[in-house]
Amino acid sequence: MALAASVLPGFAILMLLGAIAFNAHFLWLQGALRACAAVAVGLAFANAIEMTWPRRHDLIDLAIAAAVAIAVLLLHASLVLTFLIFVPLSFLVPHGWRMRV
Repeated sequence: MALAASVLPGFAILMLLGAIAFNAHFLWLQGALRACAAVAVGLAFANAIEMTWPRRHDLIDLAIAAAVAIAVLLLHASLVLTFLIFVPLSFLVPHGWRMRV
């Protein structure tokens, strides 16, 4: 419930701004939405680093994370395709194969 209380107001405001942004005459609004998008990318990147930090010594996990980043950022693979490829792959790699650095 606390998550919804912290996420939903910001989401509603952003959706309202997005609806208003369809009118391209508001240049200040376009700048604000670009800033919100930049913040969202930064938060996603920080979240990815925070979640992978405890597993930074596992080469297989780092290789999978790098492959996902390449698939999304360079190859522009869709989210569904990325999940269909890498989630089963991460579960199929046996724990005994995992190499420690």
